Amino acid sequence: MTMIKIDTSNILYLKYLHFSRYDQLKHFVTTRVGGVSQNPGKGLNMGFHAHDQDSNVVRNREILAKSLEISIDSFCFLNQVHGDQVAVVDHTARGRGVKDAQNTIPKTDAIITQSRDVCLVVLSADCVGVLLYDPVKQVIGAAHSGWRGTVKKIAAKTVEAMQANFGSQPEDILVGLGPGISPEIYEVGSEVVEEVEKAYGNIFQYVMYPNYTQKPHFNIWEAIRQSLIDTGVLAKNIITSGLCSYRNPSLFFSHRRDQGKTGRFATGIMLT
Repeated sequence: MTMIKIDTSNILYLKYLHFSRYDQLKHFVTTRVGGVSQNPGKGLNMGFHAHDQDSNVVRNREILAKSLEISIDSFCFLNQVHGDQVAVVDHTARGRGVKDAQNTIPKTDAIITQSRDVCLVVLSADCVGVLLYDPVKQVIGAAHSGWRGTVKKIAAKTVEAMQANFGSQPEDILVGLGPGISPEIYEVGSEVVEEVEKAYGNIFQYVMYPNYTQKPHFNIWEAIRQSLIDTGVLAKNIITSGLCSYRNPSLFFSHRRDQGKTGRFATGIMLT
């Protein structure tokens, strides 16, 4: 078991075992259990522009903050664009994008900080949320990695940003790869395969052809994991959740399963 379930009176969220031994660290992956949103993003929808009322999203974020015993103003959200930009923030980022989508950190898919009481959050609905923690330098990071971000190696670039800005050593960094669409489900087109080959070379470690179909399937978790290892992160320090967003409709929103009409779950991390 790589993750544990935390069942509060209001919501159900997940935590990584290897992060949980650090008292100075709060982290989470939300599920859709709880919350006030109605269909199509019924439950704890954490994202604006997800076929939901903004007031429901804010209320869900308030519920999450209360469950985590932090202020809602600790959260910092991004304007995710499937790119490879990494934002470096400090305490002034608290509250960004919490109550409206106009105040997010613009056009970025990863974020790092050494400041306390800033909860870095990324949103997903099949893409993988990546959490990073350097317990030596006390640096945290969060990244949003769909197929585009994965071929752009956004997670590895987050590690490099932690090195460049805070002196982190890759071998000290712990990583959690969150729920996402599994390779058994994630059928992709030839254009994705071509981009994977450009980025990673040997595609056979990352692209599979299941027996029941001749269509290629992408193992996004393995591609992210290998990019991190290539950057110097130790394999033993990377935990992959293995939880498929598509196959678990009672727990996770899935853009592909729900044909785009769905909510977003959140992945976050904070130094206290």
